Amino acid sequence: MAREPTEVLEFARDEPAEVVSRMVSMAAEHRGWINLRPRVHQEGEDGDAPVPGAGLFSVFGGAGPPVPLCTWTPGEQRRRGVGPASLGVQHAVGPKVVRWLAEFGVPVPDGWVVAQDHPKRGFVVHPAPEAGPEEALEWLLRVGDAVCRLPLTGRWVAAVYG
Repeated sequence: MAREPTEVLEFARDEPAEVVSRMVSMAAEHRGWINLRPRVHQEGEDGDAPVPGAGLFSVFGGAGPPVPLCTWTPGEQRRRGVGPASLGVQHAVGPKVVRWLAEFGVPVPDGWVVAQDHPKRGFVVHPAPEAGPEEALEWLLRVGDAVCRLPLTGRWVAAVYG
């Protein structure tokens, strides 16, 4: 059985304060995660379109979804202290997205660690310890904007699991 989010927030790209507030609370507790997706327009539709699925046979393909799934998780409490936060993105850009993002003007910030860069599983980055939730979210949204394959509306949806 799939877990349901405890809260779903829709927000304007340039007004993420409500999501940042949830991130701060979750980081203090070292638990939960937030999945984020941009709202997209589809040709021939007047309003926001639902996020399209990758299709039945996507399991055999080599790329992720045309509308990225971005995820933030706080650092978890471990025996030797708190682990690093994680930012992940499933996308349809293909291999070596980190290099592609740098060319697109959204490089991984200095001091952040790329843990994974895979065309099907996406990529995962650990922000530097001094990077706060606001900085992490801003970069994650910039990445989502950059890798989205459909026209954006300027709004995002955050599913909070906490």
